Amino acid sequence: MRAILPLAVAVVLLLLPASLGGALLSAIAQTARQQEQLLESLRREVSDKLLASGKISAVTTVDPKTLKAVKLGGGDVQVNLDNAIADVTAKPRERAGIVQRLIATVLSIAGDTERPTPQTREHFVGSLRLLVRHKDYVRPQANAARSEKPLVPPLSRPFAGDAHIVVAFDRSESLLMALPSSGAPHALTDEALFDLALAETQKLKDDVTRESYGPLRFLAAREGSFSPSLLLVADLMTDIEKDLGPDFLVAIPDRTLLLAAPARNAAELMRALQASAQQRKTVPHISHLIQRQGSGFIRYAGR
Repeated sequence: MRAILPLAVAVVLLLLPASLGGALLSAIAQTARQQEQLLESLRREVSDKLLASGKISAVTTVDPKTLKAVKLGGGDVQVNLDNAIADVTAKPRERAGIVQRLIATVLSIAGDTERPTPQTREHFVGSLRLLVRHKDYVRPQANAARSEKPLVPPLSRPFAGDAHIVVAFDRSESLLMALPSSGAPHALTDEALFDLALAETQKLKDDVTRESYGPLRFLAAREGSFSPSLLLVADLMTDIEKDLGPDFLVAIPDRTLLLAAPARNAAELMRALQASAQQRKTVPHISHLIQRQGSGFIRYAGR
């Protein structure tokens, strides 16, 4: 399934000249409304089924696509809905089975004392991905004192400004954060996990939706949670550099979208972040602009 550019696109288009919007704006806004309605119904359905299981005491919303399921014995499990939304959009008649598999995965994790590890080395390595997330995402959970075991931050490292890179396992129904020493069963160091996850993340370049509106470039990965990770895909960033020039900036308004523009258009990117935040009544996923510098990225000095 091709990624559907989220509501932030429609919001940003309102900031651009009318000649760049037109019928496309209307079409994108309609798709965004349909996706919002699907997301809302999935949130309700997943929440209701988790509570009905008898293993979950409460379910709260972390962000529009993430739920927090509180276990009866303390501690919690974060439930990412990105994959479920993509699967239901592609195969609406299979919704019941998709939701059932997601619930089974969450309840399995909630009943485990350790995060599960794929059985084979090949499966383990093939499921590794790198996520770009806000620095608060890598902190131990606030309710660690209630958990059976002390919680530790996921395996991560600083990236640029308040953005961090996080090692994760991509499964069909969920994303699991890797912990320090997660690779030990396969004789892999934490450093090796970063290298292997980066290599697997490069494969995201094979299925990316790209749209251009004036100076802005919109990019979205097929699986929405990986859209910010496109920053780490070398070939894709080389393409963007050829398009926009070596001095370009990136904005990450939410977990489903990446925006890029020449550095001279920093004002447009900032308005995009502000418009997205106003529409969703949340702070941007990454609150500042990121600047391309050589083969890497740094926090934009102009912010």
